[in-house]
Amino acid sequence: MNSIGIAFDIVPSEYEEVLDDSRSATDVAIELGLGKAQEVASRYPQAVVIGSDTIVSLGDRQLGNQ
Repeated sequence: MNSIGIAFDIVPSEYEEVLDDSRSATDVAIELGLGKAQEVASRYPQAVVIGSDTIVSLGDRQLGNQ
């Protein structure tokens, strides 16, 4: 975004991450990214917020950020 002249701030989310091996890593990552974006947007209602999440998985097991 800097390269096209758009100023931005990185704001960590306070959204609680809960992994769920009964669901696909893709579905969980989408839910977490959305939850993070919504939590930040609730604190900055006038901002454009982009949220994301990444999950590392091994087979059907989702690995946390320990």
